[in-house]
Amino acid sequence: MDILQQALSAYHQGHTRMALTLYKTAVQTYPKDPSVYFAFAQFLLLTKEFPLAEKVIGMGKRLAPNTQEALYLEAFLVLATSNDVDKALKLYEETKQRFRGNLFAITSAFGHLFSKYSHYNQSLNVLENALAIDPYEQQASYHYAYIGYTKLGDEQTIKDILIPAVEAGKHWVEHINLLASYYFNKDDGAQMKALVNLPTLTENEKRCALTYLSLYKWYHCELKELPPLLKELPTYKNKEEFEKVRICAVFQKLLIDISKYDKTHGITRTNAGTPVYLVGDSHTLNAAYLPLGHKHYIRPILAMGVKAFHATSQDTTMMQTLFKEKLAQVPANSTLIVTAGEIDCRHDEGLLPYLEKHPEVNAESYIHDMVSEYVTSVIDWVKHKNIKLYFWGVPAPKPLLTQAPQATWDKLAVIRKLFNDALQKSTQQHKVGYLDIYTKSLGDNGFAQESSMLDYHHITPNFYLKLIEPIAHSIDV
Repeated sequence: MDILQQALSAYHQGHTRMALTLYKTAVQTYPKDPSVYFAFAQFLLLTKEFPLAEKVIGMGKRLAPNTQEALYLEAFLVLATSNDVDKALKLYEETKQRFRGNLFAITSAFGHLFSKYSHYNQSLNVLENALAIDPYEQQASYHYAYIGYTKLGDEQTIKDILIPAVEAGKHWVEHINLLASYYFNKDDGAQMKALVNLPTLTENEKRCALTYLSLYKWYHCELKELPPLLKELPTYKNKEEFEKVRICAVFQKLLIDISKYDKTHGITRTNAGTPVYLVGDSHTLNAAYLPLGHKHYIRPILAMGVKAFHATSQDTTMMQTLFKEKLAQVPANSTLIVTAGEIDCRHDEGLLPYLEKHPEVNAESYIHDMVSEYVTSVIDWVKHKNIKLYFWGVPAPKPLLTQAPQATWDKLAVIRKLFNDALQKSTQQHKVGYLDIYTKSLGDNGFAQESSMLDYHHITPNFYLKLIEPIAHSIDV
């Protein structure tokens, strides 16, 4: 049905109001077709319009009371509104019993649904039924490995499920992204090169694998020039298409921006001298191998996607393990700078969405406690190494009004100040170093100076050189 395709396309492109109008038109045009109501209800659940979604599901059920779609949407509604996993599991079992001929689609859909609401073990149990039917099926194999590895820290799901699917040529770009990131986290350059040369890769998949290999070379001071495939950003048909390769696309753009900046500003990078280790998120990328004083240089170690939150007791994912593993690579008696927190302080991720969802939480106290635990955890993880430790702050925000209104950026400016205030206070209490990126990047009205920013998240390499001046002299001496 064309109008449903148009509505779905509008939603994937981020045009929610247009999609809503199209779905309402579809219901008016086809009032006796239950599939229209179920498609509309799915959209309403995704956009968190739960009371209306419940009403529309009911209208669809009156036309077709015992369908697979109705039972699935009921489970979706239950998890979204009450997070009653037992009730959702009963609906899954009922759906499975009634529609045995469509078992694969049912297990795949419900497995993804349980994962969406953080019921990871239930999700894996459901997805195992799909993989028993076809161990290489793309959707089930990807989600099983993704949940197992990134949410539960089980590397065996990569080895047992993802790698065989990729080797069999049964992969999407999501498989390649996950496998390449796994090899990157393991610092396995040989496997990354083999993945790039896999003959079954599409151009999009090859670009993704090549981005991770280029990152690997960059972090080992081996990347002299970007490969031709990475020099220009591709055009994506819609938001959904971009989201499939978002991490690859972000790092590809960052590599392009840094390469251009280095050429324009004559930035010299070196691995000559004694390393000062920089462990953390993507902010390690543009500081990589910058000279530090006369005898030292920045040796980066990327814990991809790490947040300050991942160093707290609230984190239950593999990210805390990854953070610890990367810190463990730093030799004893070294100088170490840790950078995390910028991802916690974005407009669409971390602290701001959480605090907006929980208005009863005191923002200042919550941020203080989280940052304090982040600092304490890192100190504890490296305490046996006699390390001279510094923490980098988070830069002032640079608003992007095409992504969020000014009011959102105003809230974010407050959050970043609270984060940096808490970080400075905690480092002083523990008598470790604090590098004040926030105040130095600050311009008017709580936002970043244009000259300090490489993009909307990262500061320029020259700004990093200014930032590390306070420690350059002390370590040279």
